[in-house]
Amino acid sequence: MFSSNIITQKQAWKRISEEICNKGYHFSGDECDRKFRSLKMRYKIIKERNNKTGNSRQSWQYFDEMDKMLHGDPAVQPVTVASSLTMAASTSSTTQIPQKPTPKKRKNDKEPAWMENYRGELKKMHQERIELDKERLNLEERRVQALERLADAFNK
Repeated sequence: MFSSNIITQKQAWKRISEEICNKGYHFSGDECDRKFRSLKMRYKIIKERNNKTGNSRQSWQYFDEMDKMLHGDPAVQPVTVASSLTMAASTSSTTQIPQKPTPKKRKNDKEPAWMENYRGELKKMHQERIELDKERLNLEERRVQALERLADAFNK
């Protein structure tokens, strides 16, 4: 239904929402479209994560159903990758142009002045916050002592 040139996706989602409404669930075509896009995005994320090495496999209760539905979809899993195309094209050419090595960038050992200023400001703000916290703690201790003296005066 979605690959048809006659029916637009909007019309297809409208038909699906009508079918769902007949079953007793009331959702609009736009809501169905958004939900499916969300499910498709979740499927893509899990599929990409599981294809990477070193990651623990991630599971999802709808993964198998989405895999059956979207298996072979070029939007989910591209047929070819751009880098593989460029390698094939470069190997087929008979004349190779020598590539100039990219010049190495010098590594700056010293950080920029604005970063030094920023770090200094952060350090100063941190010290001020520590001082304020110490003052607050001192005030709280004095308040507790005053309340203890007041309680002792009432108890005598």
